[in-house]
Amino acid sequence: MKKIILLSALIIFLLQISFSYSQNTLKDGGYKSCTLYKYCYKNKAIDTASKVKTEIHKFDDKRNIIEEVFYNPDSTVQSRKAYKYDDKKNITEEACFYPDSSRNTRKTFAYNDKGKKTEEIIYFSNNSINSKNIYKYNDKGNIIEEASYYSDGSVNSKFTYKYDEKGNVIEKTEYNKLDEPKYKTVYTYFK
Repeated sequence: MKKIILLSALIIFLLQISFSYSQNTLKDGGYKSCTLYKYCYKNKAIDTASKVKTEIHKFDDKRNIIEEVFYNPDSTVQSRKAYKYDDKKNITEEACFYPDSSRNTRKTFAYNDKGKKTEEIIYFSNNSINSKNIYKYNDKGNIIEEASYYSDGSVNSKFTYKYDEKGNVIEKTEYNKLDEPKYKTVYTYFK
């Protein structure tokens, strides 16, 4: 009975809100931009008068998202993100902007030769470092350590992972700010 009630509530919720994509201006290699609109349902039908623009995604010739603009319900700009890529289509930089176009934060990313993210540096608007995240992998490409450091180099958070011969996570350890084990999660798989 609970499942039926939950399913009914989910269906009603989904009927209340609908999204549509407006893909426009075809370029070589794909679309130049994609606009998302939000509509409300009224009497079990989409109310076209309720159309509200929520996001715009802009693409380069390689189909990479180079800019995202997010809107408030009154159609004013809420925030904007801009992206840069390397020749392997990895995001190398993400900049976040306030509605007045001043930069809020910036992130830079580095990758290993297998395309796995190895470093993420987060900068304040004045270009000083806020934090740094480091990712380490085993020879099978599984993440074995992810750590976040404050700008002074002290540990903010750290997790290590162990895997079985099939590549399933079997253990995750969380460390405290003193880099001492805090919690261990053990994974058990059943057939």
